Amino acid sequence: MPVLQQAGTKQTLVPPGSPQGRNRWPVGSVGKQSKIDLPASSTTVAVESGSSTESGVEHRLRNDGLTVESYHLHVDLTSAINSESELIGQYQNREFEGECRMVTRHATSISRIRLNAAELSIAKSEVVLVGRGERVAMLHTMIPRPELEEIEIQLSRPIPADSRCELRFEYSGRINSNSRGIYESEYLQRDPTCDTSVFTLRRGMIVTQCCPVDARRILPCVDEPDMKATFTVSVSAPRGVTVLGNMPVQRTEGFTYSRVSSLSDDSEDSIVAHAEDPETGTSISGETPCGGESPEGRRRKHDSVTDCGSHTDQMSTAAEYAVSESSESADGMPSMKRRKVLEELCAGVRTTFEPTPKMSSYLLAFAVGDFVQLSGKDTPGRDPRVSVWCRRSQASKGSFALEIASKCLVYYESELFHTKYPLPKCDLLAVTDHHFGAMENWGLITFREQDLLITEDSGSAEAIYRITVTVCHELAHMWFGNIVTIKWWNDIWLNEGFATWTSYAAASYIFPDSSFWAAFQTSMVDRAMQLDCLESSHPIQVTCLDGREAFDNFDAISYNKSAAVIHMLTTHIGMARFKDRIHAYLDRHKYLKAGRLLSDTQSKDTPPHVLPICGHVWAMKQFYYPYLLADVVDEDTVSIRQVAVGNSSTERQWIVPLRYRIISNNSNKHTIHSN
Repeated sequence: MPVLQQAGTKQTLVPPGSPQGRNRWPVGSVGKQSKIDLPASSTTVAVESGSSTESGVEHRLRNDGLTVESYHLHVDLTSAINSESELIGQYQNREFEGECRMVTRHATSISRIRLNAAELSIAKSEVVLVGRGERVAMLHTMIPRPELEEIEIQLSRPIPADSRCELRFEYSGRINSNSRGIYESEYLQRDPTCDTSVFTLRRGMIVTQCCPVDARRILPCVDEPDMKATFTVSVSAPRGVTVLGNMPVQRTEGFTYSRVSSLSDDSEDSIVAHAEDPETGTSISGETPCGGESPEGRRRKHDSVTDCGSHTDQMSTAAEYAVSESSESADGMPSMKRRKVLEELCAGVRTTFEPTPKMSSYLLAFAVGDFVQLSGKDTPGRDPRVSVWCRRSQASKGSFALEIASKCLVYYESELFHTKYPLPKCDLLAVTDHHFGAMENWGLITFREQDLLITEDSGSAEAIYRITVTVCHELAHMWFGNIVTIKWWNDIWLNEGFATWTSYAAASYIFPDSSFWAAFQTSMVDRAMQLDCLESSHPIQVTCLDGREAFDNFDAISYNKSAAVIHMLTTHIGMARFKDRIHAYLDRHKYLKAGRLLSDTQSKDTPPHVLPICGHVWAMKQFYYPYLLADVVDEDTVSIRQVAVGNSSTERQWIVPLRYRIISNNSNKHTIHSN
């Protein structure tokens, strides 16, 4: 659930820290790496014929008959983490190294494959045709299309129909600071060696944010919500840090790697021009590769893989040697400087997680940091699958969120959805810097700290309300969004509207004497009506021609108005009937892309035409809303008419279900189905 930021009279999601200036987006073909400087990407894409959003043509990857079965991803963060105790490194260039293997199936014969990729330097690519016990390498050319955040693989011969392929990539990518892809989040910590309360130590954590279209900044992929696949992820990091992922840890493997750093008594900012490593005899070049990192900052990994506990003695192993560099003195005469080069042998751990269920790329997540765990396994009355993770100094503030999440899962599984949460764990991670407020990554939900952590004895009513609704909202996405996923970003209201409505239903279940439904009326319905009478309003279902336009769809209409319409329909057909249909809908579309929700939730005993027609008018066809004016004609007759608000045409009509009761004889409520 990205946080809505208000801009003037319309609430929109503005990608915080959106890139400015110029981005490096190098992409290489087989065995060759090229670098291309390009402006930062925007949502205006008008390059390739048939792919222009300006011409009104929907831009999506068109790989006829292609489906992705699985991704096998390895991300190496050892060069990005400075030491076991301090994650924020000293190197100016922040990069990770990646290896990805994706398995694709092709129903039809194709001669090109298009994938999403952004801010990745691809050093090597392979295409292997797999079938009948054979593996045939396919000659190919890789063409970067950075303005579209794509790469196109052109094959020397077509892939036959009904075949499988493996695509392999080796590459490096960016560690950002703007909550896109892999990014680092900094915080200050007290120095335990000093007798002071001043926060002096700079620390950090590395986390991911892939929604809506930033998985492409972590791996080449089909970064579209309906292209579901399994993900098997492994992460390499220095020993001593905690690594979390979507799934539980399957195994860990220890390894050693060397980090080369340099010290100089002459000039703190001097750079080695050319040097030779006396241990290996290889040349160390002073040219900064990929636009930033000095060669001293690059780690060299050893091939040996040993047990995770075998590196204690090796951590202190280091080799020191001196190199010379030539320079020019102030009088123009050449001079020599001496620089010490320190190569330290470090211990690392490669953590491999269990494969995920089939899921969309925007749900991919992992995190590395000095985290502590508050587990439901260790807390009586809490769900053993749920854990709250946070930085060490905040460990006392996770109990409330753990309680809310445990009770919320029970409500969703047994009361509302009647569908089990399918994963073996549900981690809630507090992040110091989260521009989007929270994100429903499957099995590893990330939150801004203030939206998850609270001190029970000093938490304000506002904080309790915010944390309760936010946790319940994100957990609702485990069903609406993760188990069943939208086909494309124009249906974002299905995800956000249902998660918003169910969050208030769950909060009212957890706190039955509270006024959460009253708060729903003021914070959701009233706000939606304020915005929906403006000329800038739009139907709940919007046109999204390019995935990067999805940011603009996370607004108060998608959240508030869609939740209000769902509440209206639920009240109209009854909660019991609505629960039954939602359970059938989830069961029918489990691990698949969403169907037509409004049609699927109509059963034979639903009043005729109510859901499909009413839902179509409110959700997809029209915006604004009507005022209902009631006139008493006589003692037996009331005339009700509707008038559209704002500057909308008075000819617009809405399907409005009405409920009434005759007070004089204390009758039951009656319903009028308008048409």
